[in-house]
Amino acid sequence: ENLSQLFAEAHPLTMDGEGRIVLPDPLKEHANITTDVAFVGLGAMFQMWEPGRYAEHRAAVRERSRRQGTTLPARRPS
Repeated sequence: ENLSQLFAEAHPLTMDGEGRIVLPDPLKEHANITTDVAFVGLGAMFQMWEPGRYAEHRAAVRERSRRQGTTLPARRPS
């Protein structure tokens, strides 16, 4: 059921003459992307975010991790 929903919302992507991905309007609207995009790596995959929204998301995730005590320890000088 989850996979059918995932694939039902998938959009084919095209490339422009310069070889850049052209995002369909529904995806741009969903992510509030207008001109700039932040690519966020997730192992073998990536997410695309509107940069301001990603900065807010990242700050919220860091704060939640800090409150839950799930942050990584600080690096020690080498």
